[in-house]
Amino acid sequence: MSTAAHPSDADGASATEPVVDRDELIAIAQRLVRCPGTNPPGHEEAHANELIAVARELGLQVALTQVAPGRPNLAVTLPATASEAPSPGMLLLGHSDVVTLG
Repeated sequence: MSTAAHPSDADGASATEPVVDRDELIAIAQRLVRCPGTNPPGHEEAHANELIAVARELGLQVALTQVAPGRPNLAVTLPATASEAPSPGMLLLGHSDVVTLG
């Protein structure tokens, strides 16, 4: 996924310029929606693998913990660069499993 210039970039990009490419965001969402991840019975591994692939494509660090067979937890981190000053972190927590219709 490409990103537009950040407001702090040297070229003077506008702060209102999009940071995320809309079409790429839609493509990622479509990949994730197509991936199986129903619970019950608790088979979220294929979906987690797709999340891992997306995160790595974006240059993010991924840590995987198997809480049970086929039931992984992921921690995805955006590492700071050496030139960035220390700043507060942010935690986003979510579920990737879905339930069947009905």
